[in-house]
Amino acid sequence: GWYVDDVSIAETAYPQIALPIHDDVNVADHSDSLWFSASWMRVPGGVGVGHYFTDSPNGDFADYLSTKLTSVENIDLSLAANPWIVFQHRLDLDFQNKARVEISIDGGVNWTVLKQWEGPMTVASWTQVPLDLGEYAGGEARLRFHLLNLGVDSGAGWDLDEINVADLPETVTLSLEDNHYDRVDLAWTAYTGGGFGSYEIYRDSEADFLLGGTLIAT
Repeated sequence: GWYVDDVSIAETAYPQIALPIHDDVNVADHSDSLWFSASWMRVPGGVGVGHYFTDSPNGDFADYLSTKLTSVENIDLSLAANPWIVFQHRLDLDFQNKARVEISIDGGVNWTVLKQWEGPMTVASWTQVPLDLGEYAGGEARLRFHLLNLGVDSGAGWDLDEINVADLPETVTLSLEDNHYDRVDLAWTAYTGGGFGSYEIYRDSEADFLLGGTLIAT
């Protein structure tokens, strides 16, 4: 038979998570300090050479599924002026599949959808997703990635990499002043925030990238 004694269930205390957060998913201990992974797994590959998170490493995800990748604790946004979450993802959803980025300001009791993708749809290549958290600046919040299957059709699932949460500088607006065959003339609005260091210009193949790209001028 089986004899069990002295069973206890206790809350595991995790410290509040400070900004900035950068998880390239390459170091297991670092990722584990940031996320409750549930059925999500780290697998080789991703945006660079390393690892990424996937909800379904062995093929299509299950019927009637709800799986979440959740921050282990609240993220401290108390001193943030312009907080964003920026990550890279690939996505394959069938009918009645939903992929959501969600936020909670009450410790995970209630969740608000920041962004939702609904199947059928596919994002085949790694694509950067920037989401503005400015509404939550000055407080604290938990974040999670939530994949749902409300039926019996399923796609290959959701892959995540290069997850960042940071207080970004005030946005400046870049404009094209003139276009020459060997150069372009650019102008931008002045940065008026504190702690100014320098202007940096990046280029990328994605039109709406927010972090990363190739630095071409400072």
